[in-house]
Amino acid sequence: MISLSVPPPGAGNNREWQYNAFVTALFSLLALIRTWPLARMMDAVIDSDGYVFVNGFWWVAKALSEGQNPFFSTYLFFPDGVSLAFQTVTFSNAVLFFPVTKIFGANVAVNCAYIVCYVLTAWFTYLLARDLTGSRLAAFFAGIIVSFGPYHMFSGTHHLNLTTIQWLLLYAIMLRFSMSRKDAFSPVLAGIAAALVIYTDHFQAILACFMTVIFVIYHLAVSPERESLKASRAKELFVRLAVIAVTAAVLVFPYGYAIFSDLAAQHNITSFGIFDAGGPNTFCGDLPGYFTPYPLGNYFDIYSNTELSTALYLGIVPATAALYGTIKNIGKQWVKLLLLLALISFILSLGTTLHIKGVWQWGASSWRLPYYWLFDWPPFSLIRTPYRFHLVTIICMALLAASGIAGLLEKFPSRACRYSVTAAALLIMALDFPAMPYQGQKTPVHAFHRIIASDNLDYSVLELPLSRWAQVKNGNANPSSFTYYQTLHGKKIFSGLLTRAIEEKVDFKDPFLSLLCALSTQDRLNRDLGPGYTDGPVPISPDQAEQLGSSNAINRDFLLKKYKIGYVLLYEFTAQADSLSARFMKGFLGDMPECEEGICGYRLTQGRVERLREPI
Repeated sequence: MISLSVPPPGAGNNREWQYNAFVTALFSLLALIRTWPLARMMDAVIDSDGYVFVNGFWWVAKALSEGQNPFFSTYLFFPDGVSLAFQTVTFSNAVLFFPVTKIFGANVAVNCAYIVCYVLTAWFTYLLARDLTGSRLAAFFAGIIVSFGPYHMFSGTHHLNLTTIQWLLLYAIMLRFSMSRKDAFSPVLAGIAAALVIYTDHFQAILACFMTVIFVIYHLAVSPERESLKASRAKELFVRLAVIAVTAAVLVFPYGYAIFSDLAAQHNITSFGIFDAGGPNTFCGDLPGYFTPYPLGNYFDIYSNTELSTALYLGIVPATAALYGTIKNIGKQWVKLLLLLALISFILSLGTTLHIKGVWQWGASSWRLPYYWLFDWPPFSLIRTPYRFHLVTIICMALLAASGIAGLLEKFPSRACRYSVTAAALLIMALDFPAMPYQGQKTPVHAFHRIIASDNLDYSVLELPLSRWAQVKNGNANPSSFTYYQTLHGKKIFSGLLTRAIEEKVDFKDPFLSLLCALSTQDRLNRDLGPGYTDGPVPISPDQAEQLGSSNAINRDFLLKKYKIGYVLLYEFTAQADSLSARFMKGFLGDMPECEEGICGYRLTQGRVERLREPI
């Protein structure tokens, strides 16, 4: 049997907990520094996709408190609701930070999750590297590469589901223990870690499977045991894998049931072709970006996509240390395994075609890469962002770099020299890695939202513009902002932001909602392109919109009761007096509210229409 485990340093030492506490404190301090100014604006939120996580935390806390299904929101896309099974809610974080959400609010809970993710990612990388190399300093170095390197920091400025990689690292630790130790508890812990990965992100679940397959195949292929012993070992290995799978399956059964129910109901996630805008070829790794330091790449215009390319950058010190560690320890089986994983994930992260400075087509031809053909097959057909395989490359490189640093530190007998070398390497790395400050901001909240929040009755809020596109994010008058506002007023809304758009949710089937959506769309076109432009039927005039509202007013009480509409809010361009939406509402409700700070609204109670006014 090949043992991939090295006894942790200081085993049996009563002071081991002090080392661990000190390392944890250092990682926590670095997390606060690298995410600054997050620590002084914990109620801020990253706009666009960040609103999804805030709404997800809010909904999960509400659902768990009220005994509702957390995987299906009845508060978005009212009255039908929408499944959250395929959305990037990060249920693991939402549940773990449930107390924070209830006490301090969803904004604070999401930002706490970001900071904790950086600390735990560094900590689990440290444990894995320390176990492999036997060096605390080298392990600390590896933790910084993975948690505070460009890829993870880039994810932290956009997506919480991509920042939460600590469970994938914990799974790697427990999987290795399951394969190399005789205890019966390690596979159970590996199953628990796998469940946390699944509850966090679908892509990371695929990465966990990918790592497991490579690990098992390699583990069996290089075993030096005789055939009879190898067969026995293989049987034991698959039994342990079965324990991992069963444990994970039991824990994720509720979530799995929601996913398969969606699949059975044929709720299709919007799909992309390879060369579609937003498809896999859009999110390929650009080859020079992996190796070009940020200042040089930016100065010589090497980056085709500055943010993505800087996220892929490996770093001078980590890459050099990894190369040295590979050469020095190439005889060790765990080094060969990491090298194999790194190469495969690197090739996959390059995507469907070779990209060099943004160019992927030379004349009528292109250099197609393995992912081009893999995209036709599950699970690769579910992944439109191949560059994210780079995460495995980064983890493997960090562990190989730790082995290189450990070998280098052996050449220095004094502790002062070892600390000096480590500090110098970290300083160079800090100067080499691009700064990626936290992009959060405090979203302006109007007094109308507080007025609605103070109303404890069960109403829905109709917000205009009403968009049929579940991924519209520009400006404040869109489903992205409405999704966030919902966490403030706590009422059902008729749209919502979906990070993975469901095809059935992009059109409103009801004639009344469809009409409002069409008017909102025309208002947006009038704002952006000028009056008279349309991508559909001949546009109507404001007077005609008011007449439409008057004709629908006959059924007003029925429609308001049907949709339980208690409030109507018009934002920005729909709140203008000459907008189609405002004129429609004038005819429908018999009143034209005054616009205040780009927003106007109505309260509808017991058949009465009242203008919303900001409290004096």
